[in-house]
Amino acid sequence: MKELATTREVSRWSEFWNRFCLELTEDLTSKRIQGKFTIIHPPVLNLKLEERLEFRRVFIEVLTNRQSTLKGDFVDIGPDIAGKFPNWPKEKSEPFDEYDKWGTYRPCKLEIKRISDPSCEVISPISPIVARDVVELHEKTFNEAAIKHANKQLKLAKEKGARKPILLFACYPFIEESLIKDQVQNLDRHLTSHIDCIYLVDMGNKDRVIKMYPG
Repeated sequence: MKELATTREVSRWSEFWNRFCLELTEDLTSKRIQGKFTIIHPPVLNLKLEERLEFRRVFIEVLTNRQSTLKGDFVDIGPDIAGKFPNWPKEKSEPFDEYDKWGTYRPCKLEIKRISDPSCEVISPISPIVARDVVELHEKTFNEAAIKHANKQLKLAKEKGARKPILLFACYPFIEESLIKDQVQNLDRHLTSHIDCIYLVDMGNKDRVIKMYPG
């Protein structure tokens, strides 16, 4: 069994914002604020409980003050939050206009849009694993680390009498399994010469196992 380690932090990031959006929905509903709010590109946050509660309070304050301006296009409320929440992270400024305004670093962006609706909901559709990311983040994991090492281990297992050596990839449920499957099925044959089957195990639901190889 090999864990796709590059997915761990993204999974925690996704879990944080999904849970946080549910909390925001409850807060806004209690304040009788209407509308569907969509957050994109939220930063990675590692907050203690008291910091999380303070961040939640600040977020609601900013959102309440800015709700009338959140119509149409996405609006960046990162600077508003940074002005009230000192633990808001920073990112490198763009090389031109933003550098003049912020210097080398600016508050991380948090873009949000409000759609008029009689109900209230806050969502953050995080989908960080796309084709480009799989190639950039996982190609090295598959080809150079996990597969090569697993192939050597399973060769040894065969020599010691294993009848059907298999490889399990431990992964998290948000990942695009079709892209992972495509990556696995296009591996060079010499990398899987001692592997009979490869399965993807959903770490969010360990009863969910998907066959990746052979096709």
